[in-house]
Amino acid sequence: MIQDTIVLRRIAVVKTILVVEDEPRLRKIIADFLTVQGYRVVEAGEGIAAVKKFDLERPDMIILDILIPGKDGFAVAKEIRGRSSVPIIMLTAKGEESDRVYGLNLGSDDYIVKPFSLQELEARIRAVFRRYSGEKEDLQVKSVTYKGFTLDSNRRTIEHDGKTRTLTATQFAILELFLEHPDRVFTREEILQHAFQHPFEHLERTVDAHIKNLRKIIEPDPANPRYLQTVWGVGYVFS
Repeated sequence: MIQDTIVLRRIAVVKTILVVEDEPRLRKIIADFLTVQGYRVVEAGEGIAAVKKFDLERPDMIILDILIPGKDGFAVAKEIRGRSSVPIIMLTAKGEESDRVYGLNLGSDDYIVKPFSLQELEARIRAVFRRYSGEKEDLQVKSVTYKGFTLDSNRRTIEHDGKTRTLTATQFAILELFLEHPDRVFTREEILQHAFQHPFEHLERTVDAHIKNLRKIIEPDPANPRYLQTVWGVGYVFS
């Protein structure tokens, strides 16, 4: 009698990226390049259409230009972040530091400054996806617990006082650093090194923006933080 043989194959899941850019030629260049790299790409040329496309397609990532008609990129990011932790990479004009920091305050995961190379864009995409999937060679535990806080790396959530909140990849990476090393002061540079694959391309104000967002999540009174405290002239500590 011939026995049946069951062969298990790993099926690669194609990730969908929503590209929001109002300049048709640039949008097509980005879309064509990402398609060749193996992604499924959906497109939108203005803000209102971007939100509708997000609701319809549920993409795995959004590449979001700030200067788009309808709703600008900030308004789109704020609306989507209000109901989803989907990774967002914002496209900003060269030298507009205030735009980058404001975008991070709204919950975007990364930014890339125009003009940029397609290879740089893909590197940023891969880095953010790695942070979201928790792919770290030294990751040994699935959760970290400290003084009533439980950080779950499988679900990418933080639980405290009976409330569970979903974190962005960058928020998770920063909070993981603090919970694994409570009462240790970290400089902004050290936080950048831990949370970003290309730390020296980011401003130290990037860290301040993410700390501000984390305080909104974990602090009873974000204006007077109890846990995530500032050490003036040095950095931050989880105490």
